[in-house]
Amino acid sequence: MYDVSCPRHRSTLFRLLSAYGIHQQKSVFECVLNTDFRKQMIIQMQSLPNDQPQRIILIQIYPNHQDTVYLGAAKRLPASNCLYIA
Repeated sequence: MYDVSCPRHRSTLFRLLSAYGIHQQKSVFECVLNTDFRKQMIIQMQSLPNDQPQRIILIQIYPNHQDTVYLGAAKRLPASNCLYIA
């Protein structure tokens, strides 16, 4: 999730996160990433301009943890060997 005040930076970040995950709501994305993709995404986010106030938060969810509670369901991408770009 992110909080970015500059519309131009916000749209750039939105496009970047869209390449890695599923847009859930406003500034929230669900990304299922292995270690390499996570590092790649963080490197790309660090290269974005940061001359305006902004905050980006990554939260790791442990799906099999006993205290994890899911409410609702995410939109799922179609199963395919192709790259899906929306």
